Amino acid sequence: VLVGLTLLFSAVQPVSVSASNVQVEGGVQRSVHPQTGKLSFLGADPTNPLRVERAMERGLAPESRAIANLDMYAREFGIRDTSRELRVMRSSNVDDRLMVKYQQVYNDIPVMAGELIVNMKGNGDLLSINGEISPDMSLDTQPKLSAEDARQKALALISQTYDLAEAELTVSDPELWIFDERLIQDKATQPVHLVWRMEVASDNAPLRELVLVNARNGEISLHFNQIDTSWTRNPLPAREDAIKLNDTTVIEPIV
Repeated sequence: VLVGLTLLFSAVQPVSVSASNVQVEGGVQRSVHPQTGKLSFLGADPTNPLRVERAMERGLAPESRAIANLDMYAREFGIRDTSRELRVMRSSNVDDRLMVKYQQVYNDIPVMAGELIVNMKGNGDLLSINGEISPDMSLDTQPKLSAEDARQKALALISQTYDLAEAELTVSDPELWIFDERLIQDKATQPVHLVWRMEVASDNAPLRELVLVNARNGEISLHFNQIDTSWTRNPLPAREDAIKLNDTTVIEPIV
């Protein structure tokens, strides 16, 4: 997984890839995620790329070439059915280089930080696949907590955390996501579970807090400010419970 946001966490060490997690054989490098046990990277030398015949057929769109390559290696990443478990987020075709980025979904619900990026040459030659997947999922995707109850819990939490009145806060519409803590944090302790995801912001403070509320029991699964306030004149109060995401995690903003 990959982060374009500045995150303010400090208590947990980032996931690292040690030499024991990296395997090189036949010119192909594989890196294994230390917690899921599945691949997080597969790559080849650009001068000797991997060739999957079906991905190199003439006239294919970048997404068709990418899925043909993924079908060959999906199980190593923890994907059993690419057509059901992956959704195209974006693709590009620049200077004879193709890139397709996928979001992992389970029962049509997106998985936080569950993403794969396929990089190819223009003819479909595979250069690399990288990202992280929550493997072998089996969970109830029917929430017991309503979206409005989750919203109220998020409001109360952020109001108390940052000493702001609830009237000063705005909350995005809660959305159902699946949260696998292993994909964003070292030494994960929470099982994979369904969450209500939302952002809480304020016009009166440098705040855009991502909040995940467990959709089954109402507990707070994760929250953090996506704005770096360390440089501001009046930074928000420091959090004693602050955590740190692993260094490769990207959390896509709520649009």
